[in-house]
Amino acid sequence: MLDGAYAFSHDLQLEVFINGVSTELIASVRLESGGILSMDPEQLRNVGIQPVKAAKRPDGRIDLSQLPNVSVVYDGASQTLSFSASNAERSPRIVSASRGNDPLTGDNPQNHVETGFGGLINYSINTSGYYGFDTSRYGHGGISGAFESRVFSPAGVLSNTAALSLGEVRRLESFWTYSNPNTMRTYRAGDLITSGLSWTRPTRLGGVQIQRNFGLRPGLVTVPIPGFAGTAAVPSTVDVFLGNTRRFSGPVPAGPFEIADMPTATGPGTALIVVRDETGAEVVTEAEYFISDKLLRTGLLDYSLELGFPRTGYGSQFDMYDERLMGSASIRYGALDWLTLEGHAEGGEGLINAGMGVVAGLGKWGVGSLSMSGSTTGEETGIFLSGAIELEIASVHVEARMQRSFGAFNDIASYTFRTADDDGHPNWSGAVPRALDQISFSFPLTFLEKTNLNLNFTRIERFDGDQQSVASASFSTPLFDGTFSGSAYADMERNEYGVLAAFSRPLGGDMTLNSSSNSIAEGLSSIASVGRPASEENGNFGWDFAYQQNDKPIVTATVEKRIPIAKLSATVRQRGESLSASGRLSGSVVAAGGGVFLTNRIDDAFAVVDAGASGVPVLLENQEVGVTGPRGKLLIPDLRSYERNRIGIDPMDLPLDVVVDSTGRKVVPAGLSGVVVEFTGSQEGGSALITFRDENGDFLEVGTTGKTEGSSEPFAVGYDGQAFIENLGARNRVTMTRTSGAKCIAEFEYARQAGAQVMLPDVTCIAIQ
Repeated sequence: MLDGAYAFSHDLQLEVFINGVSTELIASVRLESGGILSMDPEQLRNVGIQPVKAAKRPDGRIDLSQLPNVSVVYDGASQTLSFSASNAERSPRIVSASRGNDPLTGDNPQNHVETGFGGLINYSINTSGYYGFDTSRYGHGGISGAFESRVFSPAGVLSNTAALSLGEVRRLESFWTYSNPNTMRTYRAGDLITSGLSWTRPTRLGGVQIQRNFGLRPGLVTVPIPGFAGTAAVPSTVDVFLGNTRRFSGPVPAGPFEIADMPTATGPGTALIVVRDETGAEVVTEAEYFISDKLLRTGLLDYSLELGFPRTGYGSQFDMYDERLMGSASIRYGALDWLTLEGHAEGGEGLINAGMGVVAGLGKWGVGSLSMSGSTTGEETGIFLSGAIELEIASVHVEARMQRSFGAFNDIASYTFRTADDDGHPNWSGAVPRALDQISFSFPLTFLEKTNLNLNFTRIERFDGDQQSVASASFSTPLFDGTFSGSAYADMERNEYGVLAAFSRPLGGDMTLNSSSNSIAEGLSSIASVGRPASEENGNFGWDFAYQQNDKPIVTATVEKRIPIAKLSATVRQRGESLSASGRLSGSVVAAGGGVFLTNRIDDAFAVVDAGASGVPVLLENQEVGVTGPRGKLLIPDLRSYERNRIGIDPMDLPLDVVVDSTGRKVVPAGLSGVVVEFTGSQEGGSALITFRDENGDFLEVGTTGKTEGSSEPFAVGYDGQAFIENLGARNRVTMTRTSGAKCIAEFEYARQAGAQVMLPDVTCIAIQ
């Protein structure tokens, strides 16, 4: 209904009301000739009305007069648009449960990733020896080890890994990698593993790779999160409980609403939505859901592209690269929140392999997937089919998988494998199995508290016709303040069976008792141990003592200790008439931040903290992790890459002559890299506590202000004429304004006193005439 007729078309910005209640939103509404009101469909949905197809015009806009069961009133005087509609005609108000902006929109501020310059070597060195009581002979097992070297900079990371065995050094992987969090892409050149899908087989290549890396944005939610919906008769407060824990609480307007972006774990669950109005009346609804990381949110694209030469015999004496150039490409796209499309292609000289698949959500019950691919080598062709399902039925969790290959199906792995030759070189790879069937069940045992029973069955038929069928069962239950677990398996093709029973119980003081018995075709074996593991804290000491009973009893004792520069461990073992011993030293040597550091192994990112003085405690997430060394620096080896790490210092232990800008910083390091965190301040020169007097020898008044020549930072005089001034040079000149408005000038010399606060008494400020 309109309050007048109009002969021309123009756009209006109107406040929107629904059922007499303001939405507190302004909408763009077009008033056309003949008094017709129209809106963009998405904007109409955002203000709370469903844009039904019956009201949609050829130009895509919604004719408000054609909305069924909805009345519309435009008031030109108050510039408002009022809708009257039932909940069926209203669109739910979307309320985000995430804190801050949704990363999917791109509106959230990106973490500023920092990368310094430097390098490191991770090492693990082992040595061993033995003594035979019956032969009275000694032996030495030599020295072996594993090494990783890295050189990092803002341009990326160069990495190389190698293994030392029997005096021979064998290279494992060499590559360069660079990641861009803004585009969520990672680039890699050198040795790599292709990124596949659940129905493909990854392959080692020597070449280049470009792939989407959602891990560069830790706050990004990539899986579809269910919206928990409800209706409020009046403006209310809604609480959402997941697993008996309140995960969200906030206001909602009158009408239908949906709580989106609720953080929760994958798998099945039940949500309780409690709507409470201002009178305290509650409406409680229950919603079941199933969240799967196999699905992508609508509009998200995941991909990986590789090109290179296949590598076979990795880590062995037969390690080599194939001469044929091969490529691989995988893609996943979130078409809908319940439907993810997948595609994969690989091949090269003489091989073409391509396929596609779908992953579909099955509502609150689970998720299923299907895929089909084919290959040709020019002479042989083959087809590969795969299907999988994950369900939650009542309290029973079911997972099943089936795959079949027909003809001569090939991928890069099978196409580049080598059969044994006359010298006995091994077969490093093989074809896809002809058939694979797997099913597992997991459900609680109602007669035992906190106990689940797991049943599994796997049948495989390999490409050479060999078959294997294995059934297994396992459970774990609380017992005597500890945990008792058991498992059993049966290989029905080979008539092999086994049973394992284990018990674990804490003894206090971080000590744990463990015992187990294992019965297999070769006989019965039992082992009992008591020990205390070494934690990740420096100075922590761990130990373990074990006794194993089988054909020849084995007694083993192990000790390990973590110190700031490395981790040490040693093991002594006696079996029958033989005594053996081994030792391990692992850690890292780092060159970064203008220094060389010995520290524990660094698997990801690290920071070099520069506090400008020795003996200063350094904090990580408000927990002390060490003190700075003689050069005022400390290396922190365990940071989370691409996430915010809060690093700080305790200023109480700073020397009196050291001034810092701040005592805490949030650092976001790049992967496999290091960053320097400085707390030494930006001022040049030193600081002093100065007592100012006038020409009559009286203290300058409290509230007198001044500035050092060449500095824009003012200072103030306190009691007894004292002022604390920073950024001082050898000779200084200050201009001061007294409370009366009169000005004076003081000049004085400054010399730093290491470790002490400089105090300059009786500095005279001469009045300016």
